[in-house]
Amino acid sequence: DRPNAPYVEDGALNHSLAFIVMGRNDGAGRITLNANGDADIDWDADASRADFFHAIDAELREYARALGARHVSNPVWRMNNRETLITAHPLGGCALADSSDAGVVDEFGRVFNGSGATHAGLYVADGAVIPSALGANPLLTISALAERIAEHIA
Repeated sequence: DRPNAPYVEDGALNHSLAFIVMGRNDGAGRITLNANGDADIDWDADASRADFFHAIDAELREYARALGARHVSNPVWRMNNRETLITAHPLGGCALADSSDAGVVDEFGRVFNGSGATHAGLYVADGAVIPSALGANPLLTISALAERIAEHIA
């Protein structure tokens, strides 16, 4: 008995199976600061995703057919008559690296300054420090990095 649940015994959701897919993209995007101090994002989203997502969709169609089911693509993906990316774990943007030439933060999450040292008291401790997609759920990696960085802040 679920009196408050939006449930219809013979409804479509009662006969649905959701697939959650993770993968790795090329990570070719770049964020830089322009002369005004604003972020400029350089990322060709169409080139980065088309083949990858169409291959995933084709594979899911095969899974559905093997189960005797009908595949319905993610409706969010086709909002506004275009393929729209979504993510549950955004990664990158402040990549962890050995130097400011290669990334934004050091192994302790400290933000590099322009001279190769770090800014005092300025840290990044989330998924932004992971430089590219992992191909697996990044929750534990993000958590471990955040804990390690927090230990060095204290």
